[in-house]
Parts: sequence; structure tokens; C-alpha cells
Amino acid sequence: MALTSLQNFGRRPRQLNMLFIARFIALLLLCLSLLLLSGCGFKLRGAAGGGALNLPAIFIQADEFNPALVALRQRLGQRGVGTVNESAAARLILTLGNETRQRKVLSVSTAGKIQEYQLRYSLQFSLHDVDGAPRLASQTVSLTRSYAYDDLDVMAKSEEQEALYRSMRQEAVQRIIRRLQSLSVSPVQEQEPSLQSSPDVQSSTQPE
Repeated sequence: MALTSLQNFGRRPRQLNMLFIARFIALLLLCLSLLLLSGCGFKLRGAAGGGALNLPAIFIQADEFNPALVALRQRLGQRGVGTVNESAAARLILTLGNETRQRKVLSVSTAGKIQEYQLRYSLQFSLHDVDGAPRLASQTVSLTRSYAYDDLDVMAKSEEQEALYRSMRQEAVQRIIRRLQSLSVSPVQEQEPSLQSSPDVQSSTQPE
């Protein structure tokens, strides 16, 4: 009996040590996973793009079939800005132009085959208040991307092209949000926002 008790007593520290090590490894793996997600740009829903914008309700004037319209509404919602379906219910009106897509040959092989394409995406917008006073002058966000082309894998390259256009659309919308952020008013100013108009600018990015 005494021998059994001693054996059980000896096992308990080992069991506790194994449990401690298992929990430590699990915690370490969790921390590593969070670091990897953070390094990949992952953010919790609602935290994307920064904090809330202190702006009144916005009416977006755009073609209802404009793909950028859905992306812009979603991003505004994430930043706490309400969008309305009628201009009469808004205090700010954002005019969103149709997105423009262009593709041109960037390089060819010695045999004359296309090796690389360059894509260009443009999105025009402007902002004014309900009285027609400009708050952001008409401006165009332009971005470019390039990708290698293979005529033996047309389907995959077509999908890659569409993925690049979607990526540029999201970045263009984020740039519009940043322009709106410069007009974000404080709660004290909310009754009579003194928004500043901005000069017409065009921005573009080249892949690194």
C-alpha cells in the first residue's frame, strides 16, 4: 500500500509538468498564429481601415450596376458612416463615376508573343453638400498593376486579371475613404460642418 502511494505521488508531478508543457505549447502556437495573421494584414471585422468617421449621412449618386458602389457602401458602413437612398435625406452627396479599365501590352518575346500586360484602373468621384457647394473637387484615383501572360493558360490568366481589378477597386475605394477622412468633423462642429474643398488631384500607384 505504501509503495503504491509513493508511486502515485511520483506520477503526479510528472503529469502536472506534462499538462503545463502542453498548455504552454498551445499558448505559444496561438501567439504565433496571431503574429502571422497580423503580418498578413488580417484585421478583425469592423477594425479595417481605421476608426469611425464623424461624417453626416451620405447619398452616393452612381450607376446602380457600378461594382465600386457596393464596395464603397460597405467600407463606409465599416467606418460608421450611414448611406441613404434619397438625396433629400442626406447632408452630403458623393458622385461616383463608372470605373474605367484599360489593358496594354507591357512586353513581348523575341518571337513576338505577349509576355506581360499592364492593367490600369480609374475611378472618378466628387463630393458636395445638399446646397451644391463643393466639398471635394472632382478627382480621379488611378492605379496600375502588371502580370505575366501565358497564352497556354488563358483561363487562369483571365482569372488573375479579374483578381487584380478587384484588388485595385478595393484600394481605390480605400483612397476615397482617406479623402473623406480629411473632412471628418468633430461632434462640436457636426451641426455646421465647415468642410474644405480640395484641388483636383490624380493619384496612381505602380507595383513594387
